[in-house]
Amino acid sequence: MIKEERFAKIMEYLKHRHFASNREIMDYLGVSKATVRRDFIELQQQGRIAAARGGVSLIMDDTTAVPSYKGKKNSHTTEKNDIAQAAASLITAGETVFISAGTTTRAMLPYLDGLSSLNLITNDLLVAADSTFIKNIDVTVTGGKLRKNYYTLRGYAAEDYVRKIKIDRAFIGMDAVDPTVGCYMDNDDEVPLIERVIESSHETVIVCDSSKLSNKAFMLAAPFSLVHTLITDRGIAPEAKQLIEEQIPRLIIV
Repeated sequence: MIKEERFAKIMEYLKHRHFASNREIMDYLGVSKATVRRDFIELQQQGRIAAARGGVSLIMDDTTAVPSYKGKKNSHTTEKNDIAQAAASLITAGETVFISAGTTTRAMLPYLDGLSSLNLITNDLLVAADSTFIKNIDVTVTGGKLRKNYYTLRGYAAEDYVRKIKIDRAFIGMDAVDPTVGCYMDNDDEVPLIERVIESSHETVIVCDSSKLSNKAFMLAAPFSLVHTLITDRGIAPEAKQLIEEQIPRLIIV
């Protein structure tokens, strides 16, 4: 059974019952637990289902989704998934990784299935919720003040927590990239947290589709002098590619 058929059957099941456990869908579809976990994660990322105790529930009214987040989620989907897969391939078992708020970073989660003893830290409530379906991953949420409409946390509590830990790799999404300077964010309240994350990380990985290289944003969050790796797609302009390669150790294009 192909993925689209499984998705259709899962949604049909939920329309009648409104809730489903992992075991129920395993038996209903005749598939493995790992397959059900991956399907649940992808359906959550599409905004069609929500995590619930012991399984998932149907999102009854799609209009309740936050427009600002939803708009980001639905743009450049193919590129974001390719970038997310490349980012996840950098992670090895036993690492402590930080995954920032964002649609590209959240898309990494299905590709983490199978890694063992991974410690995942995030300031994104959606990342935390989706990761409940991935075994062998310990998840910590930073705490902090909730940013309305974006499901993300920031502020002193989040910064203080991150300051006290050691991170092997940080995967950070950005709103814009200036090929001559570095990476920018629109929300200045979140920048101090990202600065603390970079300070605590052995390696900083920026993930962004190539459209971000033509965007403008408010505040510099990560100058290239602090970036180890940037992952983007083939839409990057040759001039931007050359400028970035001259300033960071590794540019990955997928």
